[in-house]
Amino acid sequence: MSTFLLQVHIQKKLSIHEIASSSGLSVSHFCLLFKKKTSHTPIEHFTFLKMQRACLLLDFSTLRINEIAIDIGYDDPYYFTRVFKRVMGKSPLAYRHNNK
Repeated sequence: MSTFLLQVHIQKKLSIHEIASSSGLSVSHFCLLFKKKTSHTPIEHFTFLKMQRACLLLDFSTLRINEIAIDIGYDDPYYFTRVFKRVMGKSPLAYRHNNK
């Protein structure tokens, strides 16, 4: 659906309006179809894609946590850490140490 758009713009802050309009659908119709296909809202899915990218960067780079946050579109590294922990079940630092 618009997963490609989400992956291409992983560093940006996309609104649901931007995502839906790229599909030529209304926000409500887009959200309904997206959730039906994926079992997640578009924003949940976008957040998950961002956290997947963060995991790759934590595993295969030496970037600091704040640099990873910026790379995936989070201006505030503390907020990024909270979101990462909510999605992944551990902090970015714990994730990096556990996977080394």
